[in-house]
Amino acid sequence: MAILLAGGVLLGFMALVVDVGLIYVEREELQTGADAAVLAVAKACATDADQCTDSLVDGLVPLAQSYANANSPDGVSNVVDVCGRLPGVLLECGAPNSNRTDCLGSAPPEPAPYVEVRLGTELPGNRLVLPPVFAQAMAGNAGYDGAAVAACARATWVPGPDVPILAMTVSTCEFGEATENGTTFGLEYAIRFLSGSFQGPCPDPDDSFGAPREAAFLDGGGPNCERTMPADGVVNGEYVLSSTEPSPTCANRLDQALAASEVVLIPVHDGVDHPSSGLVFRHIHLAPFVVTGYTLGPPPGTPPAGLCASDEWCISGLFVGSPVPLSGLAGDSIVKLIG
Repeated sequence: MAILLAGGVLLGFMALVVDVGLIYVEREELQTGADAAVLAVAKACATDADQCTDSLVDGLVPLAQSYANANSPDGVSNVVDVCGRLPGVLLECGAPNSNRTDCLGSAPPEPAPYVEVRLGTELPGNRLVLPPVFAQAMAGNAGYDGAAVAACARATWVPGPDVPILAMTVSTCEFGEATENGTTFGLEYAIRFLSGSFQGPCPDPDDSFGAPREAAFLDGGGPNCERTMPADGVVNGEYVLSSTEPSPTCANRLDQALAASEVVLIPVHDGVDHPSSGLVFRHIHLAPFVVTGYTLGPPPGTPPAGLCASDEWCISGLFVGSPVPLSGLAGDSIVKLIG
């Protein structure tokens, strides 16, 4: 025992167990605080314009600080940065540290909004390092004063009921093709509406609805090519035939979305029924989409737009985030952790 103690072996084990254990505990507490803080900030920017500001009194940094402190056992945390993508409010985040203190994964592609909250150790008395218990004894005169621990959390939000729902629909299978089965967003994709245009396989849902096919237009679009979505997601619509006349209202709405790089919602259906009254599409969620170009029908001289040829019924653009469940339309925007 004397040899082990004198040789520093026991102190080394105690430093490993106690000091490193404290670092892990501190990091877990910081991560909890970062998660809570970033969700609060994202919710403020999604639903409360008065709180979503860069004010140092009642803006996002004090909001993040309050949630970080509330989730810290000693009531204090160091908010290192609140950053992300929200023009006019959030500053762009700096380069990652390339270690475990970074947020997981990559930020969502433009123009999807997101926020990051980065926390560091803070103790009562404004100390910014976690003091050692046994490690300092091992370090001798090396001047080891402790460890600075950090954590990061990232959140995004998808629009709620006030965001336009286009009067068109795409199948779950085509949405999967456009997003690599919901794992990759921001890839430009052409949604083609002409009957028979989508050749990918799509399973039958094995109920009263048949297998979904290509994209279609929904009834009830009105003058803005927009419509509401009922709670059960069941809406009448029709496939585009080669003889279909172009809709100027949809063209006007798409021009508006294109000019503003606006995020719109496209319904996604998982089944189609064919009653005598016409086609019925059953929707399960809504996909955030940014239009990059379109052509509606084959009028002579129409130039190609985006990925769409001049004689197609086609809208090209980017799916910019995970789909929103229909239940999300009943309240505020959907806020979620993404890193």
